Amino acid sequence: VIKDCQMSKPQEWVRFYDGNYLEHPILKGTYMRHKQGIQRWASGMVYSGQWENHVYHGEGALFANIEDSKSKGAVQPLYEGHWLDGKRHGHGVFQVEQETTSRNATSTRSQRHGVTKIYRGQFRDDLFNGKGVLYLEGVVSQTLPNRNIAGSAKRWIPLPQLSPAQMLRFEGTFQSSWKDTDSKVRELDRTYRKLNPEPCKELNLHTVTTAEKNKRKDRYVNYFDIDSGHVQKAGSQLPDLAMAWYRLKGSDSNHMRNGIASYADGSF
Repeated sequence: VIKDCQMSKPQEWVRFYDGNYLEHPILKGTYMRHKQGIQRWASGMVYSGQWENHVYHGEGALFANIEDSKSKGAVQPLYEGHWLDGKRHGHGVFQVEQETTSRNATSTRSQRHGVTKIYRGQFRDDLFNGKGVLYLEGVVSQTLPNRNIAGSAKRWIPLPQLSPAQMLRFEGTFQSSWKDTDSKVRELDRTYRKLNPEPCKELNLHTVTTAEKNKRKDRYVNYFDIDSGHVQKAGSQLPDLAMAWYRLKGSDSNHMRNGIASYADGSF
């Protein structure tokens, strides 16, 4: 009987989640991820770390897939560091594949090739804010040769290439606004806009009400709905403003304030 009923397995309150739970303070029989745990989503993404009231909170890492999460350090997470109320906050290391072409109305995700950028530093409300260093992975600057000017002993030196697209590294301070960035992403990223129809800085999932459940409002359906087996679904992955914004070409330069930048031609 134990084998047939799978009673030897730990109770699964939330699909594809292995960790600690806390019963919802309002919705009886509904559970929230709390303290330490690992969650997998249908997209393949994995979060491993600390939770509070169903959202990332404390130290934790976000991975692209389950294999990366099991690599024991061989693969760098998409983000590893501190979280606050579901958003990157404090110190962390962030990795993103940034697009090399600008968005337009007809472009598709498959047409957007990117370069890998890494940021190490301070975050606030999911975004670069404070001291940090941003750099392209696996590239070095080069010094362009100067040339003799015909009939002269003078040498011609190429003009420095100071476009943000040519920047290899920036170390200094960053400043960002969640409200402004969220607004800009909504204009450019249809997927982000579809997943997050209304600006919502704080989810406050522990305040979801019985009325929201009965009327099947978004906060309940997206994060606490149950499947045909009467088990809570993994739910939607938490909003990720940082990933949506910083994968856009040149977006990171909008948050740079003061520092030292190095470029592909060796300029500083």
